[in-house]
Amino acid sequence: MKIRIAELESQLHEAEETNERLGTDLRDHYNEHEGLKTRFFELEKNSEANIRDLEDKMEKRRLADMDEAMRKANASFQIDRMALENQNLNLQQKLQEYENKFALLTTEVKRLTDLNMDRTNELEEMKIQYGSLEKNAQIRMEQMRVQLEIQHRNEKVF
Repeated sequence: MKIRIAELESQLHEAEETNERLGTDLRDHYNEHEGLKTRFFELEKNSEANIRDLEDKMEKRRLADMDEAMRKANASFQIDRMALENQNLNLQQKLQEYENKFALLTTEVKRLTDLNMDRTNELEEMKIQYGSLEKNAQIRMEQMRVQLEIQHRNEKVF
């Protein structure tokens, strides 16, 4: 998921760089145009009307071209942005699903851990009870052995 987010951020960064480059190109073209305008004024003082007309046409054409290029770049950027936003939304939904699954699994692990602890405690109690029963049985058997010996001796004496 982090890799995909990084890819999306990279794509967004590339779109921003393209937009910035187009803005720089627009400024560069504008600066170039201004230089040409001054040069034409100096070279053709007699043709100012023609030069102004040509400059106006060039400016309108350049601006129209730049506007078209900006519209295309902006449209492409908006499409990419919408795609990235949709992907981000999908990733957020998946993240929420995984968080829900994690919470469910955490609850189940806790339940099983508690159950295991209960069973372990029961087993320890049974071991204690078994040990106690075994000790009592040994004591009882020893008492019975002693009684049998006494009884056996008494029988021999009589």
